[in-house]
Amino acid sequence: MLLAVVVTTGAVFTACSSLRSTSVADASATKVGAEASRAIDLTPAPTEPPTAIPTLAPPTPTPIPTSTPEPTATAMPTPTAVSILNEYDVATLYGVDTRALVDGCPTVQDQRNTYPPRLTTVCNSPEAGATVGSPAAGFIIAINRQPARTVSSPAPLAHPAWAWGDAASMGEHVVIDHGARAGHGNVTTVLWGFDVDEELFIGQQVDTRTQLGNRTDAVSMQVWLGESVFGEQAELNPLFFDEVQQIASGLAPLMASPVAPECTVNFGAFSQLPNAGRPYRSGTHRGVDLICGTTGHDAFAALNGTVIAVTNDYVDAPVQNRLNVLANAAVAGDTPHWTLNLLFGNYVVIEHVDPDGREVITISAHLESVDPSIEVGGAVEAGDRLGEIGNRGTGPSAAGTTPVWDSSRHLHWEFFVDGQYLGRGLTVAETVAAYRTLLCGSAAMTGCT
Repeated sequence: MLLAVVVTTGAVFTACSSLRSTSVADASATKVGAEASRAIDLTPAPTEPPTAIPTLAPPTPTPIPTSTPEPTATAMPTPTAVSILNEYDVATLYGVDTRALVDGCPTVQDQRNTYPPRLTTVCNSPEAGATVGSPAAGFIIAINRQPARTVSSPAPLAHPAWAWGDAASMGEHVVIDHGARAGHGNVTTVLWGFDVDEELFIGQQVDTRTQLGNRTDAVSMQVWLGESVFGEQAELNPLFFDEVQQIASGLAPLMASPVAPECTVNFGAFSQLPNAGRPYRSGTHRGVDLICGTTGHDAFAALNGTVIAVTNDYVDAPVQNRLNVLANAAVAGDTPHWTLNLLFGNYVVIEHVDPDGREVITISAHLESVDPSIEVGGAVEAGDRLGEIGNRGTGPSAAGTTPVWDSSRHLHWEFFVDGQYLGRGLTVAETVAAYRTLLCGSAAMTGCT
């Protein structure tokens, strides 16, 4: 591994801050050249000791000529050691080829210990507009063409290396599922710092060097290994049933129903509740399916909060490509984080803070459309309309075979506390009791009685 010394400026974000505000679009890669490795002499120029001046007799001393002071060196920032990874390092670690990202930029600056963690291209002759390519073969599972938006949050960061607001802060980006590589069950790359080609689509199969867009800045790459970022996994302490009930009881009086009255919760259908198995993607259901069946029903914000992620232009992947991505999940033995985003369709993520200061996240997925008023960074109140419920991201939607009434038309609603879905690790009876407490108070959902 090469090690270069460069002069860097700017703030370093840490993942443990009690107040986080990330803006990836403002981050730029440090240029590394031959001059960067030379030692910088910061020693001031020496000055001569003053010459003794003889005392003269009165009445008037002889004038002393004023000498011009010698210049001193301008103060410079202390050089900071920055680790550089070459293409062989990255290929060994993650099974992707950095030479394919930007021509002439095979090495990357190792910023895995900054926030958000990333690898950033280093170019000796960078030029705006250079082609950005896929670092390995795979399937595109997420595309964002929106400009960067900074999302601030008063809540502590539940994951040491990632937050839902990071995607908005990256601005335009592409996410590619590369499947099993370099000994990892699944490798997914998130790429940003370029204008995304309009021709790209969800589910598109790409090869190494397939054009993704044109470079506008240093290109950054984040590598997910299943649920971890560069292998950094969130360590979540399980919430016991008594604690879950306490959280649900505290929030229940503040809740509004997340769906219209025509849509129902069925506590007797375990497949529609958290912890149900999802064999087709080797995963676990993390939310509650609130069944509507037909079109024309609205989804609502369940609590006051701030919108931190939105997808409102989702187009279903081609059926076979969707199945190929799900097959990658089967090989991994679990559903990778970004694959779940593919299956969400159009969705809205809202951050709330409970009365005890915990971070609470709600995800409303499978929307047919998102209300135009819903934007990243915007405030919502309990009961505000989020959009129309549909089945985007589901198999029937991808196949175009949804009948007039179908259970695939539902709101997939997830509820997270401090980074883990409510009900994680609980029994079926405990999960049902917790969600009854949460949804059958002031929310008074259909199906509670």
